[in-house]
Amino acid sequence: MQHLPVSFRDDTIFRLVKLMFGFTVKIDVRMTSPQRPQYWEGSTSSYPFYDLRNRRMVRMGSGSIRSLYQYTGGHNSEGRRHWNMYASCTCRKCIESDSPSATWWEIEVMTATHVVYDDTEAYHASCIMFYDGPGHAAVVLDTVVVDYANVETDKCWLRCVTCNRTLAATMEKMIQEFDQAWRSFHPNYQKSKYTDKLALTVSHPHGCTKQVSVGQWVDRIMLDGDENFSCYTYTTPTCPGTSGATVYVLGYHNGQRYMYSDHHVHSGVSKSGFNYCGNGYDL
Repeated sequence: MQHLPVSFRDDTIFRLVKLMFGFTVKIDVRMTSPQRPQYWEGSTSSYPFYDLRNRRMVRMGSGSIRSLYQYTGGHNSEGRRHWNMYASCTCRKCIESDSPSATWWEIEVMTATHVVYDDTEAYHASCIMFYDGPGHAAVVLDTVVVDYANVETDKCWLRCVTCNRTLAATMEKMIQEFDQAWRSFHPNYQKSKYTDKLALTVSHPHGCTKQVSVGQWVDRIMLDGDENFSCYTYTTPTCPGTSGATVYVLGYHNGQRYMYSDHHVHSGVSKSGFNYCGNGYDL
């Protein structure tokens, strides 16, 4: 609490940060795709990990849970068929079972494309929840596919599969609490968004347990003429392993739900020396 600007030292912020902790995941990638490009698109800047192509070597990044969908007998809560026509759980335990679970959940995790480039890397990746330190039981999600990836915006959505009912119930409660906290929190801080300029990340620096980083955004660049679609540079400290972590810019809000939305994720360091994120919506 003492690391926050004075105007942000309250119980609501503390509760929000605790909820951010719950949604942050550590991503381990054990294989680098042979399809990685040599340079960023339209640039002569080297693309991360190009030299590691086709090698089995563990890399680590961060991500955050974006959504949770339940399926029963191949249909979601609205009665729609599974996008890949699955009728039962496809987690590694169920794939090897003669009686796979008919009910499962798919967890969408947002990260950076340079952390998980394609399905080759996703197949060799794990998303680790609740890796918070001694006394906390981490949960490993090791059935991962790429739902969406865009090299230009450095945005990747991963889809993880689980049939763990206890985990799903915990996540449903977390999502509800976070959306309520996010909506109630923002009206109180919109007036100070241009003075405090608070930008937070929760990540796994160097693959270690979660850390909160506090800084300020420096530049906000509006994109495509949309007031709510932007990218940022910021002073919030980052390390290797922070890539893919959500950047929470406090005070910007357009009235939508935060969960199930397109977040800003940490991408790298700009030539100016400030950190920067990929494109996202101010929610």
